[in-house]
Parts: sequence; C-alpha cells; structure tokens
Amino acid sequence: MSALRAAIERSFHAAEHDQPVLSPHRPLGRRQLTGWSVLAQAVSTTAPAASMVIFAALIARAGAPVSALVIAVVVIIGLCLIGACLAQVAARMAAAGGLYSYTARGLGRRAAGAVAAGLLIKYLGSAASCLVQLSLALSAVAAVIGTPPWGTVPLLLAGLAAVAGVGWLVWRGVRVATYGLIIIEAAALVFMIILLVAPPMVRLPEVLPPLEAEQTHRVIMFTAFALAGFESAAFLGPETRRGTTVVARTLRWTPALCGLVVLAAGVATLTGRGDVLVSAYLFGTGQGVPAAIVIALHLGLASSWLGSALGSVNAVSRLVYTLGLERVWPSLLGRVQDRFKTPGWAILFGCSAIAAGVVVLQLAGRGSPPYDWLAISLRFGLLAAYLLAVAAVVRLLGRLGELTRRVVVLAALAALELVVIMAVLVSGSVQRGEGMMVIAVGGVLVLGAAWAGLVRRLRPGRRLRIGTFDRHESIDALPGGAAVHRTESGELALAGRGLLGPDPGRPSA
Repeated sequence: MSALRAAIERSFHAAEHDQPVLSPHRPLGRRQLTGWSVLAQAVSTTAPAASMVIFAALIARAGAPVSALVIAVVVIIGLCLIGACLAQVAARMAAAGGLYSYTARGLGRRAAGAVAAGLLIKYLGSAASCLVQLSLALSAVAAVIGTPPWGTVPLLLAGLAAVAGVGWLVWRGVRVATYGLIIIEAAALVFMIILLVAPPMVRLPEVLPPLEAEQTHRVIMFTAFALAGFESAAFLGPETRRGTTVVARTLRWTPALCGLVVLAAGVATLTGRGDVLVSAYLFGTGQGVPAAIVIALHLGLASSWLGSALGSVNAVSRLVYTLGLERVWPSLLGRVQDRFKTPGWAILFGCSAIAAGVVVLQLAGRGSPPYDWLAISLRFGLLAAYLLAVAAVVRLLGRLGELTRRVVVLAALAALELVVIMAVLVSGSVQRGEGMMVIAVGGVLVLGAAWAGLVRRLRPGRRLRIGTFDRHESIDALPGGAAVHRTESGELALAGRGLLGPDPGRPSA
C-alpha cells in the first residue's frame, strides 16, 4: 500500500476529520457578493453625485478656477497612489477589518488601534454629517413645493428616520443595500450629467458668495474628502467571490473613476456648462431655474447622501465586528445574527453613535463649532489612517519578501502627499484658532493605539487574534462538499458535487 493510500485510510479514523478547518469570517457568509456589489459600496461611500455639485459650485466661486482644478488633479493622483498601495495587500488577503487588518499585519496591534480609531471617527462622523445633509435637502424640496420651512424638530426627525432606515437595510444584508445603491446613485449621476451637458437656460450672477476658507486650503480639503471612502471596499473582501482580485481592482480604479467624475463637473463649470447646476444648488428657483429641476437636484443630493451614509454604516459594522471577533472590544460585537448573516450588535452600535451625532449637529445648527470640529476630525483621522496603512503595506510586503521598487515608489509618493495635505490641514486649523481640535483628534488616535497595546494585559486569560483574515476552509480543498469513500469494488473514490469518481476506462492504481 502506498504512503498516500495509507494516509487516506488513516484519515477515516483521525479525530480532526470531525473538526474541519473554518475561516474566522465564515459567520458573515463567504463569497456571496459580486464585483458590482463591491463597486457600489466603494463608489456610494464617496457620494459622487453630491461631490459633483459641490465641486462645481466651488469652481464657480473660486477666484482662480484653473489653479483650483490643477490642485484637485494633484490630490486625486495622490489618492490613486494610495489606492494602488492598498491594492497590493488586498490582492493577498481578504479581511473584514479592511485597513485595520492590513495595518495589524504590517505594523502590529498599536498602529492598528490608531487606524481603527481614525476610521471610526471618519465613518461615524461622515454618516452623521450625510444624514444631516439629507434632511436639509429634503427641507429644500419641501420649500420649493410650498410647505412651511422646516424647523429643528422636523429636520431632527427626518435625520433619525434616515438612521433607522439605513440600519434596517444594513441589517438585512449587503446585497439588499447595494442593489438599491447602484440604482439610486446611477440615476442621480445621470441627472447631474444631463444638467452639465445640456445648454444652459440660465446664467450665474456676476457676484457669488465667497468661499468659506482660503482657496487652496478649501480645494485640497474638499477633494481629499470627496473621494474618501473608496477604501471601504476592503471590508467586504471575505464576503465577495474572488474577493482578493475584486477588492484589489476596486481599490485601484475607484479613486480614478470618481475623480474623473468630479473633475468633469469642474471643467464643465469652467466652460459655462454648469450654470444651471450651480444656480439650482446655490439659489434654488431664485435665478429662474424651473422648480422641477431644483426638486430633482435636491432629491439627487438626498439620495447620494443616503448612499454615502449606507456605505459608511456597512464599513463601521464590519470594522466593529472585527474588533469584537478579535476581542479587542467586547466579544458581543463580534456576533452575527443567523437569519441574514450580518453583525447585528455592531450595526446597533454604529447606528446609535450616528444617531447621537445627528442629534448634536441638528441642535447645534449649521455653521456652528460642532460642524467645524467634525470636519477637522473626519479629515485628520482619515488621513492619519491612510498614512499608517501605506506604511503597513511596505512593511508587510517586505516581511513577505515581495516588496518591489515600484511599490516603494508608490508608497513614498503617497506618503509625501498625505504629509503635505495633513500639514495644510493643521496650518489652516491653527490660523482659524482650531488647533486644539487637531490635538484632540491626535489624542484619540493615541488612545486607540494605547488600548490595542494594553488589551492583552487587561485580558490575560484570552487569546488575541489581531489581524484576522479570511482563510481557506476544508470545503475549499475538497470543493462541493467532496468526500473520500470506498466503491463496491473496494477502490477509493472522491465524490461530491461536480466531481467524478475514478475513470472506468482507466485501470485502477
């Protein structure tokens, strides 16, 4: 009897036969999503339709619109470099923790804790801000229709209702949410593009409201944040068919795709094609834009904000689920409900935090200090997470012996641009007297790193598994539920869905 046959014989009686190898992310439902679902997650989180409108208005109000476009191009190229760097790890591992898991594998648990803190600040704050903008867009629609102006209470109720709706959709599953995202975002984008392509029926006034900040600072901050969220595709790796390939491709091309859409809106405005879009956004029907166009514009904005909030909650739920699964946070957050295979407790945590943010922002009012603090926190937290993740890519590939000169150049250029953008953010905040807010956000990142470093000491009896990722299971080695058994003639055969036993035309071994 050959050694292979003897090993197969022993496997029938081995204890491990009843304990198949399982992926730690198996409860989420592995390899169910298509590439379209992942693309919808990445694109919707960036809110491209809303970004088009805001960037068009920014170019229309800029004192030097050409230089503003050039600055935007440079920032978009930098984000493409970041996506290319992250794709290097995404092509090698699929993890529900996204950038947090990438950093844990490359730089360790303390850096991963800081990245988790930065991502939570970004996604929770972004979702709250988007839902506040959603309620304001609906209020604008109501005003055009002729209803009384919405006060604080109607705006607050609309925002909280949106939180509940988003939470329900995410609880039902990513597929349910992403199908709606594809349709809604595509419809909004088509409408915005039609307004930009069609001959303008009205002209912008000679004098427009000035920018809220110095032009260079405003353009850099907007462009960097307008495309932020493309990295959320990484959170769906374990749930996606061919997850490593699909997620890597999405991370590589989404910044370029969304960046081209935003730049197209800016160029159209520069050539006079964006007058209707900008007039409807800034002045409503006050400049002669038909009410139907104004209503459609604000409904498109509302749908884009809703899609961005939905994508943010998806990302938060997977990140918090991973923290619970690894016992960095309470293990309750790492549980998955059986019916829809979604992390229910993590979704509840995220929606509760977002609802609190909506209440604070609505009660404070637009233009209040909480709005400014939130804007700084989102940007600084995300940029810091990007910087650590890029460094983790280089470190991880170096440890694997797969680091190439091309990746080093990409990472160096991406890190350089991130440092420059963060310097611009800090300098602008200091000039406006908001330097303490930057320090506070930095403190949160430090606390995240400190907690990740101390959690092992706080829970000495628990085995920590930082940086978990989707692994091959026994079913992957023997696909289709395959099993080895004996035929009537005593021969060993491999049987399973889509598999055949020994070829009857060939002599047995």
